[in-house]
Amino acid sequence: MATYDFYKYFENVNIDVSKLNKKYGIIYPNYQPTNFNLKNLFSQISMDDISSFERYYDDYIITDNERPDQIAFKLYEDVNLWWLNLVINKISYFDFPINDEKLYDMSKYLYQTEYKYSLDKYISILKEFNENKRKIKVVKSSQVNIILSNIFNKFYQIS
Repeated sequence: MATYDFYKYFENVNIDVSKLNKKYGIIYPNYQPTNFNLKNLFSQISMDDISSFERYYDDYIITDNERPDQIAFKLYEDVNLWWLNLVINKISYFDFPINDEKLYDMSKYLYQTEYKYSLDKYISILKEFNENKRKIKVVKSSQVNIILSNIFNKFYQIS
């Protein structure tokens, strides 16, 4: 499959992940706060009309520890398309489900800092929340070129 240089048209955004951690309560054990320069994929185009065509998509269940690049390789044999299903589902990398170890660490942290519920209750709440994130729509491999063409056409109409 061809590699698309889609990213070069989007502005870079500097993100201080430590601020996201504080604001949204995201916990990364042994994490060193770092600034990242990322492409703002959502700044230029709206995917509303493209993502409404159900015939282009399949349901997909994200497995434990599965990353967007792994899904792209599994479905399209191209890790460079890692962003495609994120854009279609209007989610970010941080919206992916976490594994059981991270879920337990997060539950333990909440239990030790908030004292609202028992550890088991925090685990139960986070597991349910986590499981709801596993089902996404993925572009059918036979439809990737059509979807990419639509994305590029929309981008160039806006630019």
